[in-house]
Amino acid sequence: MLNPFITPVSLYNGAQGAAKAAGGNYSLGIACTNLNGVAVTSAFFRSISVTPVTGAFTASATTDVVTTPTATPTPTPTAPAGTTGTVALAPTTANATNGALALTVPAGAAATFSAPSLVNNKSTTVGTLGAVTVNDGRVVSRNGWDLSANVANFVNSTDATSTISKIQLGLAPSVTVAGTSATGVTAAAAQVAGSASYPAAFASGAAANTVGDSVLNAGLTFVAPQEKAAGTYTSTLTLTVVSK
Repeated sequence: MLNPFITPVSLYNGAQGAAKAAGGNYSLGIACTNLNGVAVTSAFFRSISVTPVTGAFTASATTDVVTTPTATPTPTPTAPAGTTGTVALAPTTANATNGALALTVPAGAAATFSAPSLVNNKSTTVGTLGAVTVNDGRVVSRNGWDLSANVANFVNSTDATSTISKIQLGLAPSVTVAGTSATGVTAAAAQVAGSASYPAAFASGAAANTVGDSVLNAGLTFVAPQEKAAGTYTSTLTLTVVSK
């Protein structure tokens, strides 16, 4: 390198005077040659901006280029000849068949109620329905299901003429995790004592993923009208499961 400090006036190729007078953007650099300047082996330059007349110049900033080398793939080892072999596998399968959609309620099932108490001067008692199970064995079609509940009006056990409307029974369905193997099962919204509407949704199983057992239960609330005589009132709650 004969001239390490490169400026436009230090170079002998190019119209330095014209560039100084006119100003503008130029390339400033050196070329490495051999064969007495005939062959260029490499060149190095920077872009510069020249101020007209004065010839003052500034070099543009350079940006480093990072090159990520291509990873060399790891060669797959080759087993020595005679140490491996293949065996063809071709099992035959059979079509599965649908099982049944069923509801299991324990024999003699009866809800349990606590002793009544006065809430806002109304006889109120709470209880539990007891566990019931929907079993969906339809492993092929996986249709899903809906479970509904209906309630009969309540009748005084000693005076059949004294009744209480079923709307006075509150029902809050729930899914019991223990014993439930099906997925996609949801309990329906609660019915509020005094404004309940039956028949009502109890629970549902989404199509495609409810195969297996679904254990369900419900909280109960019974609010008697103030004008009704004290006593035990009986009714039945009927559950029905249907395919979607």
